[in-house]
Amino acid sequence: MPNFQQLSNDQINEAIRGAVELHIPVVITLRHDDMWLTYHSRFIATEGTHFTIELPHSDQGNEREWSAADRVGLSFKYRHYKYICSATIAGVDTIQDADGDAKTVASVVCPTQMHRLQRRVYKRVSIPADETVSAEVWLGSGDAEPPTGQDVAMWAGRVDNLSAGGFHVFCQYLDQDLPHIGDEVGLRLAFGSNEDPCLADAMVRHVQRVDGGVSLGLQFLGLSQSRHGRASLSRISSKVAHFLKVESGHARHANSA
Repeated sequence: MPNFQQLSNDQINEAIRGAVELHIPVVITLRHDDMWLTYHSRFIATEGTHFTIELPHSDQGNEREWSAADRVGLSFKYRHYKYICSATIAGVDTIQDADGDAKTVASVVCPTQMHRLQRRVYKRVSIPADETVSAEVWLGSGDAEPPTGQDVAMWAGRVDNLSAGGFHVFCQYLDQDLPHIGDEVGLRLAFGSNEDPCLADAMVRHVQRVDGGVSLGLQFLGLSQSRHGRASLSRISSKVAHFLKVESGHARHANSA
């Protein structure tokens, strides 16, 4: 079975029913004013062509009013997979919970497209010694790559671990300001010289000066929101699955030695 799979309508409905039955948490991403916003919610109920989730809340302190036509990305874990899709907020409704109390929820139109990935590809894996993965990182977004020769701060280096959720890269130190935790950046991720690079958005989760350079930890943002992003996620997850297979082979060889 492929690591990145597009689902049929029946499979989409099955995933949503399962998520509702278990009231599974869901992460919501939204592009607003050139920023990625992240919210957390939980599946509540499903009816017809809509499902309801708890009124989303933000850990970033940027609460907002939800309204019809908001286009969002959804991701949730169910059984052995992580599911991702884009969906449209239909509006804010009031429903009765199991105790008969009124509850405010967001109503979401059931998506017509959804993908799932094996959850194992979200496990960080070290890059094998005979493989090279490199990254270039800049302040901004992945679709606004700085032109060659432009005087823009950029950090480049070799990636030492990778997952479908993000990666760690060691960059040679340059005499320039460093990014800060929480900064949004664009990046180019390259798997060898014979493949086209992946462009993506990310958030800085870790920054540390080390001897001769800087250690950066990055979390991908918004890969489920566009066809280009989903193509990048498919490639990244395939590489992670390959590296996990190599790592497993090395472990079996070491145990049998």
